[in-house]
Amino acid sequence: MSARLVSETVQQTPLVRQNCNFDVAGDLCGYIQSQGDDFDWTQDTGATPSSFTGPSDDVTAGLTGTAGYYMYIETSTPQSRGDVAQLLTPLLQPTAERCLTFYYHMYGSTVGSLNVYKVARGQQTLVWTQQGAQGNQWNYAEIDYDSKDQYQFVFEGVVSRNYGDIGLDHIIMKYGQCSGSTAQCGSSLGMEDGSIPDSSLSASTSKPGNPASAGRLNSANYWSPQDSDQDPWLQVCVCIPVVCISQ
Repeated sequence: MSARLVSETVQQTPLVRQNCNFDVAGDLCGYIQSQGDDFDWTQDTGATPSSFTGPSDDVTAGLTGTAGYYMYIETSTPQSRGDVAQLLTPLLQPTAERCLTFYYHMYGSTVGSLNVYKVARGQQTLVWTQQGAQGNQWNYAEIDYDSKDQYQFVFEGVVSRNYGDIGLDHIIMKYGQCSGSTAQCGSSLGMEDGSIPDSSLSASTSKPGNPASAGRLNSANYWSPQDSDQDPWLQVCVCIPVVCISQ
């Protein structure tokens, strides 16, 4: 589904904050509820009203233990399939290479889609999308971008059916390239498929024929320390930043 272009009146708003966690009630950091969509995003704390869908807490709570707020779309009645809610940045100035990062939560039996568009010179470009349930967890996303013209970002939640709430939190726009870190808790990091190389595995000691590199999931071999090793350890260097947010 294509984003509906924002109006000129929406563009004439204060600057958006570059780092927004939505943790102050009523403060959307300069983000704007679209006037041309079907319903609005909702700021909430704790669990969403619907059972078996939506976040149970925000990203701040997972990081610090102190509950904050997040944005989400409530897909229960009166919303219906295909309805769209859009959260917009105001009009932003041209920029060299930057990185947009955010956390999203897509949990439920009938989750629709979350789309991110960049709108510039009346043209809209889909720069990121995710569809369907992605687990009862906050997931991390990042987008490299630049713009020679003034532009806006549009965060668009699309309803599928009633059990498909979608959450959005911790939106950051920073200078430079993204880190490339999209690995999540629950995602494969490479200990079984070999994406993590043997050189990234080390151990306190190893018996002949049972090296540290054999200490992998479902390996035909295994790692074993020397019998004299009183404090055995196996170390794995993932060597990329990995975001883990617990619920």
